[in-house]
Amino acid sequence: MKGHSYRHVLALGLMVLGALAASAEIALNRVTVDVVLHADGSAHFTEVWDVDVDQTKHTEFYQTRPTRSIATVKDFSVSDQGREFANVGEWDSEASHKEGRCGIIPLKGGYQLCWGIGQPGHHSYKLSYTITNIIRPYGTDCVIFNSVLFQGEGLRPHSVSATISRADSVLTEDDVKVFDHSEDNTEASFEHGKFMLNTEHPMADDDYLGVHIEFANNTFGEMELFGTSSDISAEELTSPMMSDTNVGKYEESTWDKVWDFYNEWPLLTLFGILGGIIGLFYVVRKIAIALA
Repeated sequence: MKGHSYRHVLALGLMVLGALAASAEIALNRVTVDVVLHADGSAHFTEVWDVDVDQTKHTEFYQTRPTRSIATVKDFSVSDQGREFANVGEWDSEASHKEGRCGIIPLKGGYQLCWGIGQPGHHSYKLSYTITNIIRPYGTDCVIFNSVLFQGEGLRPHSVSATISRADSVLTEDDVKVFDHSEDNTEASFEHGKFMLNTEHPMADDDYLGVHIEFANNTFGEMELFGTSSDISAEELTSPMMSDTNVGKYEESTWDKVWDFYNEWPLLTLFGILGGIIGLFYVVRKIAIALA
């Protein structure tokens, strides 16, 4: 009977360890986002994802890019440590072969940029794409750049940094009428003609890095004038998000702290949990004997 009980405890412990190990299949170490604003109202994005992949259970990554009105995503490309991926056009999430390939899924109100994960190991994915007409007129004396620069969508990067600059000239603080950013978990500064943003803590699941910048209406001289944007909501004007659905305070919960410790000391955490399970079994057994 004792052997049977011990086997149950061991099996339960291995199940817990297996679940934790499975949740740690992908470690997103760092993300950098470089945004260059162009005179025609477009913006070129370059993202670098530093990732460690332990298993191949998951087959793809994706980055959702919300867009409004006439904005479109074009010239999407992905490389991994210099290896260029083949762009397949519209992405098929059910495809049997995704390694070395990338593509786009059109969404209502945006696009999903997708690419294959590939083999286990270290990866440095470089994403490059342009969003047209992302800078939009508002009123008679203002144009705005309002964008989520990175949102984890289930992944929790240890750190995220972003830069925003102009392609045709040096960006100065005099060009900017209003600059707001996702204040929670974000440090922002202006250096050498660029806005610099950095997260101060690892991202929570619903955390994001976003900006809202208002420029004088003559800042981008080659913009097509489509008139005043009527689809800019009051929430968008006051929040560096494309919508206010994820606005919230960044608070590192107890679970976040445990998870951070696990990422730093995985074996120690797993053995501690197994020891706790065995200890709990002994306590319950002692209580059962005492009550018998």
